[in-house]
Amino acid sequence: MEFHWVDLCIGLFIANAIPHFIVGVMDIRFLCLFGFGAKQNILYSAWNIAWSLGLAWYFHGFEWITHNGLYLGVCLILASYIIGGRFLYERWR
Repeated sequence: MEFHWVDLCIGLFIANAIPHFIVGVMDIRFLCLFGFGAKQNILYSAWNIAWSLGLAWYFHGFEWITHNGLYLGVCLILASYIIGGRFLYERWR
């Protein structure tokens, strides 16, 4: 198995999206590239997701995204946070 810097960047971008989305939903002041607020962290999370998907698609193609179990698993976890995160936070806060 050969090491590719692009794969490292793809993983870092998608992994970095999760904590920034969570602190954005929980309205915690947390520093990111776009500032300290909740909206800025959610926007930064979306920016990370876009970069990760864009790099994966450009260098490996759409089929790689759907057949890479680890990447797909992280995307599904992130999607579950996006779909239910705010509801769960409001429910059990």
